[in-house]
Amino acid sequence: MIAGMQRIQPRPPVVTAFALLFSIIFLAFIFSRTSFAIVQALEQFGFIPEKMLSVGEWYRIVSSLGIHENSMFLAVEVLFLLVLGGPFEKRQGAQHFLVVFMGASLVSFIAFSLFAWGQGLVLTGSFAGIGGVVGAWVAETHGRKRVSHYGNVVVRDFEELPALLVLALWLFVIFVLSILFSADFFIYFSAVCIATFAGGVIHFAFTPKRGKL
Repeated sequence: MIAGMQRIQPRPPVVTAFALLFSIIFLAFIFSRTSFAIVQALEQFGFIPEKMLSVGEWYRIVSSLGIHENSMFLAVEVLFLLVLGGPFEKRQGAQHFLVVFMGASLVSFIAFSLFAWGQGLVLTGSFAGIGGVVGAWVAETHGRKRVSHYGNVVVRDFEELPALLVLALWLFVIFVLSILFSADFFIYFSAVCIATFAGGVIHFAFTPKRGKL
């Protein structure tokens, strides 16, 4: 290796696995893009509080994370997951990453159940979990700058933005997508906002070690 060049680290396995999973689901979405197929998938695998609690379909907690009814949601999820999730996992570890991701998702499911009970709404995608990672990243990096080891200029520039600006950008994107595509703006936007806040709380509660500057 040439002296003075920074060694590029491999991408974290968990983040890469999530990104690969989303890509596969996205391809499946493209090849089977019919209204009937989408509605059927949402009904069978989406998070529907009434069906999960009354029938005992607990698998929806996990299956709903991989179901997407809109390609725009998927694209934004993968972007934030790779840009923020990767560096965050490198500093805190895969286990901590999953605790934040799943913990924020569960908090969002509870909030969604309280807000949407009896309305027949369906929650899909991983916006809540990724929102939790965004919240944890903001809590960890607020007031500090971190440089990614990916060797990617876009990632480096994005991570050097002030943490609160990144948070504002995330919430703005969720706000716009909720208005454009969700069945109930207030419920979906609120669920993701709560998950984002929960991610920061979970990070502080379960941080195994200090991130490396």
